[in-house]
Amino acid sequence: MTNKPNEPIEAAVEITTDDCYPALWVRLFDEMIENGITFGTQYPIGYLEERLALKGDSMAFGVAITAINDELSASGLYLSARDQGKAGYVVLLEEGAEMIAQARVRRSFREMHRAQALFGGIARNPVANISDKMRERLLKCEEKSAFRLAMMRAPMKALKTLAKTNNINSATISINAPE
Repeated sequence: MTNKPNEPIEAAVEITTDDCYPALWVRLFDEMIENGITFGTQYPIGYLEERLALKGDSMAFGVAITAINDELSASGLYLSARDQGKAGYVVLLEEGAEMIAQARVRRSFREMHRAQALFGGIARNPVANISDKMRERLLKCEEKSAFRLAMMRAPMKALKTLAKTNNINSATISINAPE
C-alpha cells in the first residue's frame, strides 16, 4: 500500500484522549477565553471533568488545572477550588488572586533560603564525602543563592522606602553631571 502526498493515511488506530492535539486542557482554556472568563466565573466540577475527560480527584486533573492557571495568571486570573465544597472551581476575585501571588512570593523566599542553607551545609559538613572541586562548586552555589535572595528582596525594600518618602519632593542629581 502506498500513500500519495497530502492524502490521509489509513490505519486501524484507536484514538484516545491521550492522542488529542491540542491537549484537552488547551481546548478548555480556549473555550474559557472565548466565553469571557472573568473574576467570579464559576465552573462546576462535572463540566471540568467532562471537558478534560478526567476525574476531578485524579492527579492528571490537578495537572490540567495547574496548566490552565499558568496561562490565566498573565491576565491576573486564578482558578481555585477553595471554599467550593467539591462543587467546582471559581475564578478568584482580585483580592483572592493577590493573596495567592503574595503567598507564592513568600514561598519563593523560603525556598531560596533553604536552597542556600543546603548548598552551604553540604559544603561545610565535615563528614561529607565530596571532593575539593565539588566543595568549591557548592560554596559558589550558596553564594549565588544568597545573591539571588538579596536581589529578590531589594525591589521590595526600595518600594517600601519610596512609599514612605512619596510626599518628599527631592531634586534628581546626576552623578556624572559637570559642576
